[in-house]
Amino acid sequence: MQFGKLDDSPMFRKQLQILEENAEALRDRCQKFHQGCRKYTAIDRVDWIDKITGVIASLLNSQIPVQVGHGLRAPWNPIDGGDNQYASSESGSVNGPLEFDPLAFEDSATSSNLGASNHENGLVSTQEHERPIDVLRTVPGNDACADCWSPDPDWASLNLGILLCIECSGVHRNLGVHISKVRSLTLDVKVWEPSVMELFQSLGNDFANSIWEGCLKDVKKNSDSIDRIQLIDSEEPNLGTLKPQANDPFSVKERFIHAKYAEKAFVVKNNTNQTPIGIGRRIWTAVENNDKRLVYSLIVCFDADVNTTYEQATRETQEVIQKQGLYDNPTDFGPQNQSSCAYLLDSDYNGINNELDSPSSSTKLVESIKDEKMNGWTLLHLACYTNKLGMVELLLQYGAQVDARDSLGRTPLHLGVAHRRNAVSKLLLSRGASANAVDGKGKTPLQTAMELGAVTDEELFVLLS
Repeated sequence: MQFGKLDDSPMFRKQLQILEENAEALRDRCQKFHQGCRKYTAIDRVDWIDKITGVIASLLNSQIPVQVGHGLRAPWNPIDGGDNQYASSESGSVNGPLEFDPLAFEDSATSSNLGASNHENGLVSTQEHERPIDVLRTVPGNDACADCWSPDPDWASLNLGILLCIECSGVHRNLGVHISKVRSLTLDVKVWEPSVMELFQSLGNDFANSIWEGCLKDVKKNSDSIDRIQLIDSEEPNLGTLKPQANDPFSVKERFIHAKYAEKAFVVKNNTNQTPIGIGRRIWTAVENNDKRLVYSLIVCFDADVNTTYEQATRETQEVIQKQGLYDNPTDFGPQNQSSCAYLLDSDYNGINNELDSPSSSTKLVESIKDEKMNGWTLLHLACYTNKLGMVELLLQYGAQVDARDSLGRTPLHLGVAHRRNAVSKLLLSRGASANAVDGKGKTPLQTAMELGAVTDEELFVLLS
């Protein structure tokens, strides 16, 4: 039998009826499923995240040694290999509570337990088979979270140089990488290069907190929780806020961390309306002397420019000479009862800056601008020239321009290979330095290196090629 239209076919009508019935049944099932679903609130979501965070923390804290032969050893160390010099001359041990004292930086640097270069080399050999987490927890204050005193932290902020618990690390991630770059001490094994290790050993939680928490009350860890929560969990942070503890609610820690780093609410600030002078001069001198702590404090407290040039530093030296005695009174900056970051400008910096603060020495620095070799240098050029791996890392973490050019068109990489700073040169290349950049003479870094003879470092040669 033939049908004039497809709709007249009994088979077609039957198939259509079946499809409609299936669609109706599917719609009923979807409605029942939707009606049976639980409605989750924001509180439920936070509770769910807290539970997952706790499980992750317990798993990460369970560290199983690797069995080799008849004994046990720690897992593979990602920081083995040449140029493993992560110890810094200023990462000394601290006894008792640490207060930020710029005048003591150089003394503590030269007399620290990790001070001498021969001891530094010995430290590298003893750390050859240690994990980053074991090495960094020996730094003063690193046995507890920098933000809540939770024991045995296993997360870190690369640019802040601090160790964190997993809960606080989650808050740091929400701050954004422009404020805190969070990495795991156990999972992100490739991150812990010699330069990063050296930087972390130079800073530590105790020192970093002396900068970031300069206005916090000196309070015991076991202070009353109710009073602290009322102070911390407020709409606007105040300089009397107390630090949270490990067992405080997540919201309390979150508010405190945001105020501490994003708002810099607890950093001792300049209370005058006068523009501080000499910041560029001091950060230049600090880089020259490999004082990572002073560089760090100038960046945090005064927003020092990590791309300061040689000309800017010498120009500020001239201004200091002309304005001697402008800030003679240390109380012009910050609270009188605090060890203020502004004190960096109010008094002579012990050690490396004492000479610069004298008129005769300052004049010598001004006259040294006649040396055109340094014209146009940035702080990164200087750090590469002085071959300070940890200092290069610190400047890069805070946004130093990796391909900045001096008056001769040389990048920091040109300078590094020209003076055979192999470890520094490889670090620059790993952070995005251009191997194809040409200087004022039209030479690439590889051509500059070849002028000195054969490049014996095969890894560097491959990176430059």
